[in-house]
Amino acid sequence: MIDMRIIFIKYFIFKRPAMIFGLAFICYFILAQASEARTNLLIVDESQQYQGIGKDFSEAAKTRLSRMGYTILNKTKKLQALGIIENSVTRNSLLQSNAIRIAADEVIILFTNVMVSRNKLRVSAEAYSVAAQSFILSWSLPSEELYVPENCDEACLRINNDRLISRLGEEIGDSIGNMLARENGVTDESGQTIAAIEIELIDFTDNEKLQLLDLMTNEFPKFYRVSKTRIYGPRHTLTYHSSANLMDLHKWILVSLKQIGLTPNVDFDLIISAGRIDIRKNNIMLVPKNQTGDTLRFN
Repeated sequence: MIDMRIIFIKYFIFKRPAMIFGLAFICYFILAQASEARTNLLIVDESQQYQGIGKDFSEAAKTRLSRMGYTILNKTKKLQALGIIENSVTRNSLLQSNAIRIAADEVIILFTNVMVSRNKLRVSAEAYSVAAQSFILSWSLPSEELYVPENCDEACLRINNDRLISRLGEEIGDSIGNMLARENGVTDESGQTIAAIEIELIDFTDNEKLQLLDLMTNEFPKFYRVSKTRIYGPRHTLTYHSSANLMDLHKWILVSLKQIGLTPNVDFDLIISAGRIDIRKNNIMLVPKNQTGDTLRFN
């Protein structure tokens, strides 16, 4: 009996080469697209107030990022796989967990946040690379006016501003997605990752902060930019973008603080963890010295 399968295969190979080529091209294109799949994203809503709005915002960001080709991980399943309890997870506990630190897969955690103040809505997002063990970028959008009818509670606020919330989520998802997609979007000219490091100065005088930040931005090697500067009473926080490693930053900051007249472990405490630097001044009445810069100190 003639095997019809053999005849069928021979017919397409020898009589329909164009069709075979077309099928091969389609398969190659599909495989090429799969090979260029972008990093998996784990999205965590950090909103402390109006969590319903925060959820809507992060869901809109997820939708936009998914349409851009990113794989959005199921947060509950991913945390369970890592052995992390979702209900008690915080940013610090998540980033400092051993499971995240030894995770073999490439994951970027996107922390989203919604802040409502004086009938205005402000949204932001920060991306943390598990592989680089550091923040790699942050983004925020200008405040938007909320529509707030009289006697409007949280549920009312959420319903009456659903389009605005969705639009902002789409916008920030688009911005983050484009930055992550750029080949050199989070690396410097030598290909090193530019980390976004949260720095908090506590109880420093204006003059001390000015001197320290002047050194950090004008003399530290591998500095990129400063963003998200905030002042809350004695606390001054900022996001410091640099491709320098934390050990070098630790050394350079100690040198700088000594240069302006502050003694380690006496006049200030310096704590460095993954993606964060905290500097608290102990001797509040101490008057710093005025020093000139010397770039040879930072190498």
